[in-house]
Amino acid sequence: MVDRRNVFLTLAALGMAGGALFLPALYTLGKWVAPGTPVATTAHVPAVVRSAIWARAGGAGEPHVDPLTPWSFFAFVTCNVAAGPLSGSRDEERMRRERCLEDQAGILMAGQVSRLYMATTNVSPSPRWALSQGATMARLTREWDADKLLDTLAATSAFGRNKWRGIDQASQAFFDKTAEQLTAAEAALLSVQIPDPAVLDPWCHPDRARSERDEVLAKMKRNSALDTDSFESAVNAPLGVVAGNCVSR
Repeated sequence: MVDRRNVFLTLAALGMAGGALFLPALYTLGKWVAPGTPVATTAHVPAVVRSAIWARAGGAGEPHVDPLTPWSFFAFVTCNVAAGPLSGSRDEERMRRERCLEDQAGILMAGQVSRLYMATTNVSPSPRWALSQGATMARLTREWDADKLLDTLAATSAFGRNKWRGIDQASQAFFDKTAEQLTAAEAALLSVQIPDPAVLDPWCHPDRARSERDEVLAKMKRNSALDTDSFESAVNAPLGVVAGNCVSR
C-alpha cells in the first residue's frame, strides 16, 4: 500500500526544487518577452468592495500580498496536496485547502490581474503568452501592494451576463445604484463574479450565487470587515438585483 506521507514529502520536495529552478527563469525570460506591464487604476474603490474581493480570494486578516518566491510556489503546490482527501468529507477537504491557501490570496489576485492585462494585448495564446503572463504575475507580487491589486481587479474585471466592465458599471447593471451605495451583501454578490461571471450569474443561478455570496460574507466577518449584526443582516438580505430574466450568452 502506498504511504501517503512519503508521496506528500516527495511532491513537496519536487515543488520546492521546481520553484527554485523555474521561477528565476520565468521572471527573467518572461520579463524580456512581455509586451509591457499593467498600469494600476486610479479609480476610487469603496472599502466594502475591497473587503469583499479580498474575502472572495480567500484572504485572511488585512489585505496583503507576498512576493512570489520558490517558497511560496512550494507552499501553493503542497497546500493542494496536503489538503487532499486524506480523511474526512469533501467539505472538510475544501476547508483544509482554504485555510492552507489563505496566505496565497495576494498571489492569486496578481494572477487574475495579469490575465486581465494579457487579454488587452495583441499576444495570442502561445508559449510567449504563458511566459509573459507568469512574469507579469511575479512582477506584480513584487511591485504592487494589495490595494493596487484590489482596486485594479474591481475596476477592470467583467461582471454578469453582459460582462459589464468594472465595479461602477456592474453596480448600475445589478442594483441600479453607484458603487458608493453598495451594501456588504451587494458587494459580496458582485465579488463572486470574479473570475468567471457566467457561472454565478444571479439571474441564471440565483441559489448558487446566494450560497457563494454568503460564503464571502462569512469570510468578511472572519476578517473583521463585518460585525455580527451586520453579518446577520447581510446573509438574510435578498439578492436585490434588478428585475430580469436569464439570458444565455
